[in-house]
Amino acid sequence: MTFSDEGALVDEVLISLRWWGPYQQVQFYLLMIQVVPCAFHAMSVVFLGKPMKHRCAPVANLTIALQENGIFKEYDVIGNQSPYNLTVSYEACSIDVRNGTDLLYSTTCVAGYEYADPIDQSFVSEFDLVCDREAFSDFSQTMLAFGMMVGAFGFSALADRCCYSLFAIALAFSPNFTVYAVMRFLLGCFQQGGAMISTIMLIEMLPKDKRALPSLVGNFVWVGSLMLLCLIAYLAREMSWRYTELILAASSAHALFQWWIIDESLRWLVTNKRHAQIEQLLQKAARRNKIDLETVLGLLKRGVVHMTMTALDKADVRENNNVIAPVQAVPKEMFLMAFVKNKHVLLTTVISCYMWLTVSVTYYGLLMMSTSLTDSLYLGVFLSVVVELPTAFIFIVAIDRLGRKRFLVVSHILAGLSMLAATVLSNVSSAGFGLSSLAARIGGMIAPYSRTFSRYVPWGPGAVFTCLCLLVLVVLRLLPETTGKELPQTLDDLERMFQANKKSGPEEKSKKNMPC
Repeated sequence: MTFSDEGALVDEVLISLRWWGPYQQVQFYLLMIQVVPCAFHAMSVVFLGKPMKHRCAPVANLTIALQENGIFKEYDVIGNQSPYNLTVSYEACSIDVRNGTDLLYSTTCVAGYEYADPIDQSFVSEFDLVCDREAFSDFSQTMLAFGMMVGAFGFSALADRCCYSLFAIALAFSPNFTVYAVMRFLLGCFQQGGAMISTIMLIEMLPKDKRALPSLVGNFVWVGSLMLLCLIAYLAREMSWRYTELILAASSAHALFQWWIIDESLRWLVTNKRHAQIEQLLQKAARRNKIDLETVLGLLKRGVVHMTMTALDKADVRENNNVIAPVQAVPKEMFLMAFVKNKHVLLTTVISCYMWLTVSVTYYGLLMMSTSLTDSLYLGVFLSVVVELPTAFIFIVAIDRLGRKRFLVVSHILAGLSMLAATVLSNVSSAGFGLSSLAARIGGMIAPYSRTFSRYVPWGPGAVFTCLCLLVLVVLRLLPETTGKELPQTLDDLERMFQANKKSGPEEKSKKNMPC
């Protein structure tokens, strides 16, 4: 049995059901809408925690000691009780006492801070996350990414049962920064679990030649969501950040009814031999798409019988249920050991993790620093988002023509060189997906600090992003191309895919060396 048998059977069933019928469209869009709250909460910190102009609050009295004839005398600077022309200046993070241009004394903002705008417009000003506490603003984004990392492994099963919008609402009522950070962490946990499930289900619900569709549509939905976020933040710029957060939390309202409408993945049901659920799903899909159910069940029966007779000699074919008896499931321990014992699984996972980390660090880092593009916070972020639209259109044209590997290579070359110029000028698959998502979340935890890093080393973030992107070109050569191919269902399938990749490598080189 080749690895495409089971996948090909599901593909034929999906096609016979009309793969883009009314049933599939409803499922597709309900899963795709998950992108909107993900985009909102991923970048909302840029607006909710926007920088606020500030200075030290005036103090009622300030006494300093000055030396006169070898003797220190104390003077009340505020009351101007000294023979010197002393001036007090309230800077962003210090209170300075000067005699002309000479700095005589400096202290921290002992009386707190004054802000140019109402303090409730940003949690930075409300929680006084400035000066020596400035890094805590970036830390809140790190907590979200850390929550996503935890959610990629521990909360996937709970994601559909727990309405993560509750945590988004709770954010708006955080009395202090500690509670706010905890709520960001919990929001990341449950949101990432739902996002992972949605992504996998979007891929699994389509035939193999349509697998790129979720990415094609998702690119535009993501960009559109971020553009909408910029618009919402701009319109609510004079409102409290708490009201803005409540508006963003409303984007998760679909989770209240999503659980009862979205069905399980047909591929997952077939792989795990959930026969009763398979028939229920096919009945529902056939009824919605106005397809003859018997035709679909007959196709499924013939495919299952074929695989049974060729690979499962002891399977019991049920005459009445059109499906075969369940076979023994693979223990979960084998999935975990596959990452250690199988070199190709380990290689694929490590490379995938590195690429996800690189993309996450670079993408979120650039967005976090986009506020430096213009004087307007909202325009700077909007411009950084708009430039993704041409890439989304290029992706539509190039993804199937160039293939996955070549497209990744070209995109990382362009990204690396662009940032270099800017610097100079200024199941097993699900587990692997989870590990890659974990790596991306680690990148997301690091990315917020690129904004602080750029204040001290302006060329630093661009240099780091360039090196990470260009290194992807080296490691990508080790992976096989997957365009137009069924994804491996077993470890043996993965081995055959890597062996085929090794054979195709020399053939492609020999073709290039042949005279025209």
